[in-house]
Amino acid sequence: MLVAIGIIWLTGCTKSEEVNIVDNLSSPGNTQPSTSSTPAINRLGNLEIATRDFVEKMTWEAAKKACADLGDGWRLPTKEELNEMYRNKDKLGAFTLDNYWSSSENTNYYAWSQDFSSGIQNSNSKLNPNLVRAIKAL
Repeated sequence: MLVAIGIIWLTGCTKSEEVNIVDNLSSPGNTQPSTSSTPAINRLGNLEIATRDFVEKMTWEAAKKACADLGDGWRLPTKEELNEMYRNKDKLGAFTLDNYWSSSENTNYYAWSQDFSSGIQNSNSKLNPNLVRAIKAL
């Protein structure tokens, strides 16, 4: 499915992909989940952001692996990227008001997460299950 927002037409997508663009963060992202195995995306600056979370919460190591297993450069966001996603969560859409993992480590046993209800970033045990939203650079 191709989606046009404003006068922007997206090409090069397969029928199984949904692509939503948030240009200059003026248009709200589509919060409908994709039915394909390829993540639907939003764009924020130079990042593509999956429009949906992984179905289940997972540990930090499992989250890193799940993002990498999507292929083609998908990964966990850094602490700074995650904060930017939080700041634009209403425009990007489909976030749960709970903790999301970042790729940024604090120690061997802790990594940074962000609470999407309060915006607070916490050092969190890598063994705790948190939500995961994959990103990749454009």
